[in-house]
Amino acid sequence: MQFSKFKAIVLLLVIIAIPIAAIGQTQKPTLIVMQFFGDASTDPAVIKQVNEIFESNIITTNYFLIKDRDSVLAWFSQTGLDPKKLTADDIINLAKTVKADFVITGTLTRTGSGIYTVNPRVTAADTGREVYSKPVTFSADALLKALEDLAAKIVVAVRQRTDVTLAQVDALIQIKDWQSALNYLEIYERIHPDDTQKTSAYRSIIYKALGEQAFADAKRALDLSLFESARNSIGLALKYEPDNIKYREFSDLVEQQYSAMRQQTEADIFKKLDELRIREQWETGLALLQYLESTGSKNPKIAAYKEEFTKRSKARTYYMEAQNNYLAGDFSGAVLNIEKALELYPDNETYQKFRVKVVELERRDKASRAQWGRYMEEARSFSAAELFLLYRKNISNVFIALDFPVITVLPAQELSIPVNDNGAVLLDPQFGLGAWFRGTITSEYSITSFLSINAGWYSGINFGYALAEHAETPYYSGGYYTLYQLGSFYFDIFGGADACLTVYGFSLTFGLELAPSFYSVAYQKTVPYLDTSEKSSNGSAAFNGGYRLMLAWNMSERSQLFVLANYRVPLHAVSGSLIVGEKRLSLIAGYSFFWGK
Repeated sequence: MQFSKFKAIVLLLVIIAIPIAAIGQTQKPTLIVMQFFGDASTDPAVIKQVNEIFESNIITTNYFLIKDRDSVLAWFSQTGLDPKKLTADDIINLAKTVKADFVITGTLTRTGSGIYTVNPRVTAADTGREVYSKPVTFSADALLKALEDLAAKIVVAVRQRTDVTLAQVDALIQIKDWQSALNYLEIYERIHPDDTQKTSAYRSIIYKALGEQAFADAKRALDLSLFESARNSIGLALKYEPDNIKYREFSDLVEQQYSAMRQQTEADIFKKLDELRIREQWETGLALLQYLESTGSKNPKIAAYKEEFTKRSKARTYYMEAQNNYLAGDFSGAVLNIEKALELYPDNETYQKFRVKVVELERRDKASRAQWGRYMEEARSFSAAELFLLYRKNISNVFIALDFPVITVLPAQELSIPVNDNGAVLLDPQFGLGAWFRGTITSEYSITSFLSINAGWYSGINFGYALAEHAETPYYSGGYYTLYQLGSFYFDIFGGADACLTVYGFSLTFGLELAPSFYSVAYQKTVPYLDTSEKSSNGSAAFNGGYRLMLAWNMSERSQLFVLANYRVPLHAVSGSLIVGEKRLSLIAGYSFFWGK
């Protein structure tokens, strides 16, 4: 007896466990996740990233069984179809072949700088209808959140497609959420197309409620003179209950008042268009005309106004292009565009005056180009000597030079270096460099065809080193050879003004300048045989004044070779332990070029 009770308990547990296991093993909907294909403007790396993240999010929902990729690829291999060009029938055939309930396809497009839009399409295999197809736009930094939300929305859409019951529809009716009730009912009807007896009763209740709701909206809109809204609302009410006499009578009333309003509105718009014509606001006028056309107006004046405003809007565009051509120096292009503008708007005085101006400029430009062409033909026939002497103005503004300074100093003490008749020591040039920039004060002024003048300013730096040496032999037998050296290193920052005379292919420039200078003077006595030396030095600064004379050959309008003589003296006495005075004459040679556009 006890054994029988035990068997009964076991049998009862088995009976209970079987349906529980069946419920726990409810078949999940199967899904094919196709790649979102991008256009040419979308980075392939972004496309790959979006697809990987989206598929990961779909898997994470744990709502679908994802079909393996090999079976999908095998189907494409057998059919030879392009995954980017699948039709609705192709998608259904794919789903049925690999036994999937739903297929996700779509595209990814770049809609702005760092902005992307996914256009998903979830198709049900049994009906071929789209379950979800709402585009999602997101920025690059919001990509993860957007794709996570998209996966969740797809799950909700599929769940509604597969889980809707009439009990849910009934619950929505009870809370008077009529639109949601209708949406759920339509889903239920797609799943259960044969259950028309039940669904028609629900549809009748929902349509009646939605019709009354739309009728109430129409009355409120008419009271507020919102005729477009009233028309839309009463039209919706008639869609739900087309045989309702009350709705039809109210629709006639709305149409009467709407027609009267539109006639008055059209009159106001045409009056506004006349004002816009005076102000030449053609684009605004075209927008108003587009609005009139959208209302269904058949007024013949619309076509005439539209033709006029369109022509004059295009004329303005050509006029703006002509102005751009004029500013760029393209006078032929300016003439071409302004003539197109005048073809569309011949009475515009502004366009007419502008045409006269650019036609004259085009004539002068063509004459100038023709003259230049003759000059070039003539230049090609010149000999090498003639080309060397041919007049060329020059606009070089950057000068790079080698500096060979000859420095004369007055010693402050007796030195073992010979001096000249004035008691000065002459230091021979060793090395020097200089660079300066020249700007214009006055532009080139032509005196004749081969002679011009201009004035300018200049500023730059230079440095150099000069050295005087004297070897003294011993006066007695057994003495040692002695070398005496006096050297001077200087660094100048200078600026000044000059005048330039250009004759044929040469330029002669004379300038006056000021230059703060920094010196280092060193005196050294060396006995090479004994490998001994004595050295004394001191540094000083001075404010120099001077002048320069430069002769240059103009290689082209933007480059030249030049030689220059530069003389500078301190504007106050230079004194120190070694020297009490200094003068400098530099012979400079270099190359100049134009820096800029």
